[in-house]
Amino acid sequence: MVRILPLLFLTLLLQTKGTPQIISEVYTYKNIPIIIKLSLTEQQKSKKIQEKIFQIITNQIYNYEYNEGSYIKNVTESAYRKPTKIDKDLSTLLSKILYYNSLTKSISPTIGYLIDIWGFESEKFYIPSPE
Repeated sequence: MVRILPLLFLTLLLQTKGTPQIISEVYTYKNIPIIIKLSLTEQQKSKKIQEKIFQIITNQIYNYEYNEGSYIKNVTESAYRKPTKIDKDLSTLLSKILYYNSLTKSISPTIGYLIDIWGFESEKFYIPSPE
């Protein structure tokens, strides 16, 4: 199976004194290339800023992956027990997913939990209990 990996590309232009250089760095998070380009005069500062941006991006990605301890997993587990409040970012993301689902029927925010309860992720398939 061919797997297409998304590419995250970020360019920031920061106000600096002197002649700025475009400094590009490629990072990888779970086989996703993330290119961060900055326009700065000092390369040392650029590297620190790029690393901080990469950290912010990967923290956000992690929070919206269905991993143990992630924000999305905690919300999902809570929502199956009782109504659960979600933050504005997740609300916006779900609205966009539902919008594209209405157009294409090719994306759904519900599939992750179903994969878990039927055992597809662990390849230990089973029929879940009625609860």
